[in-house]
Amino acid sequence: VALQAGGLRQGLKPRPLLAGAFPVHAAAVMEAIEPEGHIVHPDAWGGFLSWTLGEQVRVFADGRWPLVGRERIEDGVEMIARRSDPTARFDRYGISWLLQPLGLYLRSPPPDPARWLLVWRDKSSVLLVRRDEHFAANLKRICGFYADRAPLRARTTWPLKAQGPEGAATPTDVPSVLEACAALEAGRRS
Repeated sequence: VALQAGGLRQGLKPRPLLAGAFPVHAAAVMEAIEPEGHIVHPDAWGGFLSWTLGEQVRVFADGRWPLVGRERIEDGVEMIARRSDPTARFDRYGISWLLQPLGLYLRSPPPDPARWLLVWRDKSSVLLVRRDEHFAANLKRICGFYADRAPLRARTTWPLKAQGPEGAATPTDVPSVLEACAALEAGRRS
């Protein structure tokens, strides 16, 4: 019995999170920023985000489908996939942040580049902030986060611009938040 219990304990050792399975770096950025507003994300990431960010960020869904209801899940899928204009849904749920897998983001229709800014991107995820009632507070926090983190600033730009059909918007048309930070800083100086 002692051998079995020892073997059982060894089998239950916590394993590190699978690389790329969860938005580890994007969650760390959000934790440092202390964002305002709600976030929409794939429901498979909701539990991880709740665990990582605690009460700091209100997650959209975390896999407890019976508790959140079918309509909320369907609305979340529509906001993430952006098959139709999701602005009314973003407004309805008070969405200030969009977090999704990079591949899905690049395959989906682009969000409105006048309303969204790129905050973070890596090989597994993209984090955008929305110009809404929380934007001024979020922008101030984001700019403060990047002010002393020059090596991370490359994560707020697209390495390449996607080419779409003539004049068609692409997901990489969403501008970097650093442009807004530069404008904010210039406004402070004048």
